[in-house]
Amino acid sequence: MGTRSITRIQVDGETLVAVYRQFDGYVSGHGKDLADFMNTRKIVNGIMYGTEDKVFNGPGCLAANIIWMMKDKDQGSAGGIYIHSTDTEDEEYAYNINVVSEEQSDQWVPNYEDYPIITVIRCGEKIFEGNSIEFIDFTNRDEVFDGDDE
Repeated sequence: MGTRSITRIQVDGETLVAVYRQFDGYVSGHGKDLADFMNTRKIVNGIMYGTEDKVFNGPGCLAANIIWMMKDKDQGSAGGIYIHSTDTEDEEYAYNINVVSEEQSDQWVPNYEDYPIITVIRCGEKIFEGNSIEFIDFTNRDEVFDGDDE
């Protein structure tokens, strides 16, 4: 049986898109994929020439890129990854990625203190909340338990 997860990309707490993953949703799987991917770029408001591969141009661009990353890891095959309605209930794991819009900058400056804030919920219990740098540290910890390592 797969470890199901839901990933929500949010703007100021309002869900923009929800993406369902049918399997490998645990922290050492999907959580680590998200952490590694999100820390490759900064979220900005506007693209400066030459930074296209260093930024996500707002939360919509972040959402599109996360969906692309998820489908690409699945080699674009049918199934496995689905767009769900924004009011979808939590699966075994829920990853909420909240972008605080008023804190965005159009400069390439590594400032991860305020956004995005990632919250991870496992079986209804919050097991992590912090910024993207703290999230990558969390996914790399040996003591992170997944319950049913597949």
